[in-house]
Amino acid sequence: VPGVLGQVLVPAISEQFGRKDTGRLSAIYVNSARYLMALAFPLAAGGAALARPLIIAMFGEPYEEVILPTQILFLGSAVFATSFSTTGIIMGTNRPGFLLVKSLFVVPASIGLALALIPRYGVIGAAVSHTLGLLFFPVTVWYVSTRFKVGWPMGDTVRIALASLGMAACVFLLTHYLQALWILPVAILLGIGVYLSLLLILRVPQTQDWEILLSLQNRYGLTRNLA
Repeated sequence: VPGVLGQVLVPAISEQFGRKDTGRLSAIYVNSARYLMALAFPLAAGGAALARPLIIAMFGEPYEEVILPTQILFLGSAVFATSFSTTGIIMGTNRPGFLLVKSLFVVPASIGLALALIPRYGVIGAAVSHTLGLLFFPVTVWYVSTRFKVGWPMGDTVRIALASLGMAACVFLLTHYLQALWILPVAILLGIGVYLSLLLILRVPQTQDWEILLSLQNRYGLTRNLA
């Protein structure tokens, strides 16, 4: 889901870069980061919280060993999806050289970590080594921030993370104490409701976000279609 949004960033950023509209360029970067986090963080947190009951329900108890690697990969996917915002602005402004330089460090480190961890820890070591490159994400944020003089939305990052963790805690406790197959769809629906409520409580949505929703409603008649 975040990948769909991430794929449209490069042409949108390229357009503003060609127009030399730095204000609009910065706005796209910050807002895309917020929206990607709002999508990726709850998916990752919820996936990690529901990994055990989902795997047991789908594949059975013999597959318990893949629960922890799945949780690691879920959490890593949140950073990966969010990185579409930084990658989009780097590629959209014709600066791919930074990504090449970063790969010169990330790839050898990832291979070395895999060779060290996989023989000893198996699939868990493979999951950890796979997510190593995501640790360099702050370096990419620093590069974009210094190059374009625009800061990362740290406040929204903290609030979205708290909302995601709160949602994950609720669904984890529910599935932990009510271990039944029917509880999974209930937990997912509950998680969505808790997450959206926490976003409102923590005041994550801004005026521009409501304006976008109103614009979509007017353009596609969402209220009329639902009715």
